[in-house]
Amino acid sequence: SSRFQSEAFWCIDPIDVTLPFIKREPGYSVVIALVDRSGVPLLGVVWDVAADLSYHAMRGIGSFRGTNALTLGDPSASDPLHWFHDRSMLKHPRYEEWKEALEAAALATGLRGLEITNHAGAALHACWAALSAPAV
Repeated sequence: SSRFQSEAFWCIDPIDVTLPFIKREPGYSVVIALVDRSGVPLLGVVWDVAADLSYHAMRGIGSFRGTNALTLGDPSASDPLHWFHDRSMLKHPRYEEWKEALEAAALATGLRGLEITNHAGAALHACWAALSAPAV
């Protein structure tokens, strides 16, 4: 509770998703955030260690991949629908049902099928989802 007495506090996850780290495979990251006392993120950094690439965002300034600002674009027929999940989702009893529904939805909306990414942790998945997100 002492962190809520300060104006802001640091949250650090030194290894987001340990299995790839242990296996020396891509997919793990270092995550650091500065959060104000009400829980609003002020600054966030995700470092994709294997790719030696950082993603960062600052409240009121924007989001970046390396030194490049992240911009959202319009999806085209050449874009797939992206589904990011961890490997444990593969064991879910309804996985195949959901996969088929997402594939059908992608095709029905004119996208180029479904692209599944399941080899990383939540922080990298969030970064990659932002990169593949269409403008709203």
